[in-house]
Amino acid sequence: MKKTVSVILCMILILSIAPSSFAGGTDTLADWNIRITVPEGKTAVLEGKEYYIYAQQEGYIPYVMLRTYYYDDAEAFIAEFTAYMQRQYADLKVVSEAEQKTIGDKRCFEIDYAYTVKGYDVRDRRVVMTAGDTTYMFASKEIESKGLTVGSMLDDVVADCELLGPDAEDVLTGPDSEFMSVTGLNEMEKALNNGAAIESVYYTDGYGFSVSEFTTTDPQEMTALWNAVTKIRLGDPSGMSITDWYPLIVFYLDDGTRYGVRFEGKWLTVRTVNYEIENAGQFWSLTSALVQKYRT
Repeated sequence: MKKTVSVILCMILILSIAPSSFAGGTDTLADWNIRITVPEGKTAVLEGKEYYIYAQQEGYIPYVMLRTYYYDDAEAFIAEFTAYMQRQYADLKVVSEAEQKTIGDKRCFEIDYAYTVKGYDVRDRRVVMTAGDTTYMFASKEIESKGLTVGSMLDDVVADCELLGPDAEDVLTGPDSEFMSVTGLNEMEKALNNGAAIESVYYTDGYGFSVSEFTTTDPQEMTALWNAVTKIRLGDPSGMSITDWYPLIVFYLDDGTRYGVRFEGKWLTVRTVNYEIENAGQFWSLTSALVQKYRT
């Protein structure tokens, strides 16, 4: 896992402002492989390693902020970042625990913090997503008691942003992820976004006469399996074919529905055509580890 430990101090007043700013429209941050749409009438400032979009007065809360990190796991990043925040703010409260959600066409994680700075109650919402070995962290800082809020600007900025690097598809969902679409997992994602929860997960390696399998109801394991399978991408058509090896994973939801994916070896068959699958290493490693754990 790639990590960069950084210090981000939350301040009501941003003490130094970059000499140039960007007002409204599309702003391409080439070094970060991202294109940001700045809402009409708002001002954006790139200050060092942080990009600010001010909702009201330039240099002050409320604002939306973006920063990138050399880190390849959004969920693990949030855990480490929360530990950092706890060291920085003695009264830190996690208002809402980290949870996976979809904003626009982006699969991401969101967590909400609250703490005080100079006597003000600050609401600090973070949205995190990972593409390849880069983690993008968006944040909104608000002081609700003073009417200093960003409204829907954080969600709008995340939904409208465009990742430009070769791993951009890692965060995409719905019709933009062909693997999710052809397997039906995009429908499961909709169900989860509408309040359904994973109740159990079944997996078998489907290997000939020596099948290994497991069922888990552990929340962390189920979430990890879901996160791993949603990272898989459909590759090019393959001439490979295999028999007696058909891995299968099935997610059972608490609304009575179930969603499964059946592989042919380490390929996926779509309408009789076998396709390579990409970005599946985490999925195969995790299922293998859980097969060993639950083996009796």
